[in-house]
Amino acid sequence: MNTVPMIVRGKSAEHVNDGPQSAITLFLDDPDTAGSVTVNRSFLGAGSAGAPAHEHRHASETIFVIDGFLRVRLEHDVHTLTAGDLVHIPPGTTHAFAPPTGRSADLIAFFTPGQE
Repeated sequence: MNTVPMIVRGKSAEHVNDGPQSAITLFLDDPDTAGSVTVNRSFLGAGSAGAPAHEHRHASETIFVIDGFLRVRLEHDVHTLTAGDLVHIPPGTTHAFAPPTGRSADLIAFFTPGQE
C-alpha cells in the first residue's frame, strides 16, 4: 500500500493489449494508491469493440477523450464525445463505450475509489 506521492513514467507502466484494436496502459491500480484511485489510458482503434454495457457498483468512472471520437451509452442515451470532452459516470450507472465505425479514440479513465 502506497500513501506517498508517486510519479509513473509511461515507459514503466504496464501495457496490455485488449484485443487486436485496443491497447491499455495501466498507470495506477487500487493497491498503488491505498484504494483512492485507478487510472488507465486506452487507445481504441477503428473497429474496437470498446467496453460492453456494464456498471461499477462502488466506483465512479470519469473518462477524458484525448483524441478521436467516443460513443458513450449512459443508461438509455448515447452521446458522441470528441477530443477535450469528459464524461463522469456515477456508481450504479449502466454504461458502454466504443469509437464510432471507422474512427478511433484515445482516452484516460479514472476510477474513484480505486479498483483492481
